[in-house]
Amino acid sequence: MSTAEDSLVLPIQGMVCASCAAHVEDALRGVQGVTKARVNFSTGRAYVEAERGTPLGEIVQAVERAGYGVITETMTLKIEGMSCAACVARVER
Repeated sequence: MSTAEDSLVLPIQGMVCASCAAHVEDALRGVQGVTKARVNFSTGRAYVEAERGTPLGEIVQAVERAGYGVITETMTLKIEGMSCAACVARVER
């Protein structure tokens, strides 16, 4: 039986060569729960597969500890149709 996984694409900041990409890959692979990590230097993106529930914060921190950054944006979504606290909890999960 396989574990459910999530896929992420992260824009990486600060890479200047293929060696940088390899360094980021190694950092990502060192995060508990990450099952695959591939970094493409030419696109500046990391492609990560991790076990469901692996904290995104730990993935971002691993990149930052390696000396690079993850470009982030804040987005506000308008959610309609919630009528109770259980609805809110489900959306938050």
